[in-house]
Amino acid sequence: MLRDLQPIIDARGDKPDLPKDFGGNIFIITGGPTAFTARMGTTAIIEDEPIQTVIDAIRTHTAGNDCMIQFGSGAVLNIGNANIEFSGTWGEVNLTGSVTGSGSDMITLGDSISINSTANITTTTATSIAIRLGNTYTGTLNITGGTVSAGSGRAIVSEGTGLITISGNALITSANTISGEGTIHIAGTSTSTDERLSMSGGEVRNTAPGGNAIYNTTVGGITISGGTVRATPPTTAYAVYSAGTGALNIDWDNATIIGLVHPVPVITITTQPAATTSLTVGSISGSLSTAATVTLDAIVSYQWYSNTSASTSGGTQISGATGTAYTIPTNLATGIYYYYCVVSATLGAVSVATEVATVIVQQSAVFTFTYTHITEGAPLLDETIIISRTGVAPNNTTATFQVENSGSYSSIEWIVNGGAVTGSGASFQINAANNAYNAVGVDHYLTLIVVTNAIVPVPYERTVTFRVVQ
Repeated sequence: MLRDLQPIIDARGDKPDLPKDFGGNIFIITGGPTAFTARMGTTAIIEDEPIQTVIDAIRTHTAGNDCMIQFGSGAVLNIGNANIEFSGTWGEVNLTGSVTGSGSDMITLGDSISINSTANITTTTATSIAIRLGNTYTGTLNITGGTVSAGSGRAIVSEGTGLITISGNALITSANTISGEGTIHIAGTSTSTDERLSMSGGEVRNTAPGGNAIYNTTVGGITISGGTVRATPPTTAYAVYSAGTGALNIDWDNATIIGLVHPVPVITITTQPAATTSLTVGSISGSLSTAATVTLDAIVSYQWYSNTSASTSGGTQISGATGTAYTIPTNLATGIYYYYCVVSATLGAVSVATEVATVIVQQSAVFTFTYTHITEGAPLLDETIIISRTGVAPNNTTATFQVENSGSYSSIEWIVNGGAVTGSGASFQINAANNAYNAVGVDHYLTLIVVTNAIVPVPYERTVTFRVVQ
């Protein structure tokens, strides 16, 4: 038990004479008031000591100047119910040994700390905090290895504006289940948008079902470029939960996120498939396509569906149709087909369906418009058709305009000079019955309108000019 720190400080030697109460363990103090190092040796053990007394003594001795406190790789610091607090203007606290205890806040920092490969910081009290970075903390907590664990409490709480970096094989773990907390809890009321957590390696883990691994309630940012963040179970628990407005940047190629992320990524469909595609049996080709973006760099996936109605619900999943484009089957029979695509993304994003794409497949309907003058027929051209009388009587003028088709039709309409001619069917004839159109030298305008008898009726229209000559 340490009872008199000052003689050790005053000695300032590499191996000062130690009081018998140290039990031969090494506590080394080197340097002077402006550059001070307190190092716990490889076998040093301090138990049940109000360690704040030690820290305050060092602070007093250095008059607030920079110093470093180093706990050696074999050192064990058992602080009981006491807290360790480094505040004010300090240099580096370098931990490679073990720190265990049941204090509510194990370590509170004012400047900076480095936790290295063999360090182990453990709090045994259920709701305690292993490391607290107070609201005046502006330094950097570098965790390059070792373990920071807090049972069912919080491993690290940051309330200031300082930066936490995690790399190497560091492990930060807890079994915290309290809503609004996490293994790492970024908190505080600062309005600074500076980055608060940068993770390039190691692992942050919450082993309690439903617990958050990283929880941020601030406007400060989080960057995860590597390492693993794990929540349990990953389908319902949050690996990263940003309740504030701070930026969240995740490198999905190099970081492993096992669990949900909040805010939930948002999917936006940027390209909708064509609303209607009309095709002909025997010559079907083409495809339907879509495209989408998603926030937070989540990973997008696509699944196409077919349906019997123009709806995005109740469809049938098309096996293998998981790309941005879906090739329309070439063996479709005559009919109307409906398709849509559901766009999904990782990290709990809400899936979004595209608009319905309608594909119409029908038989071909090709119409040929010809005319016959007496017994001589010729294709109907775009130019003026000259029809000659064959006798001296005006009613001897006869010409027939005929519809020839390889498809079916539902209606045919003939229009002469803007007026419909009724009852003419598939042909229109100039003869004694309609001699108003056979006057010599008068131009008449004949329009044919055919409506196909298809799934979706398609009108065919053609207009020509005819003139009767003597």
